[in-house]
Amino acid sequence: MQLFEQPVAAHDVAGLVKVREGIGIPVMADESITDHASLVAIIRAGAADIVKLKVMKQGGFLKCRRMVETATAAQLGVVIGHGFGLGINTVAEIMLAATSRGVLSGLECVGPLKTADDIVTQKLDLSSGELALPAGPGLGVELDEEKVQRFRF
Repeated sequence: MQLFEQPVAAHDVAGLVKVREGIGIPVMADESITDHASLVAIIRAGAADIVKLKVMKQGGFLKCRRMVETATAAQLGVVIGHGFGLGINTVAEIMLAATSRGVLSGLECVGPLKTADDIVTQKLDLSSGELALPAGPGLGVELDEEKVQRFRF
């Protein structure tokens, strides 16, 4: 699928509308979506075909899930993912995406490919392009407490 991701400044909803009306490929709002109110503003303006949501940026599973449902109800495509993130939020986003038919196939959860280290005990292997959901409760990764303390800021 081809799309045009966030072609204008985050605050420029009118600009998103102009771009969307002027081109023949889907427009995805990313940085314009910071919270539920900004998502609703994008929907009301008809500013995007697709929205990109991130568990961490949106404030956790519940808030992000509510936004997924709002976007899906408005017939927008939903992409879940991040360009920079650690294993824990990568797994969180993969698990959230797996819970909704409104989320488009394919995630942009590539943070672990860009990092030399991580705060989980075993760095995620994304080399095959997929990651299995955990079989039991939890996220399926374990935090390395020493690294959590070392990388604390």
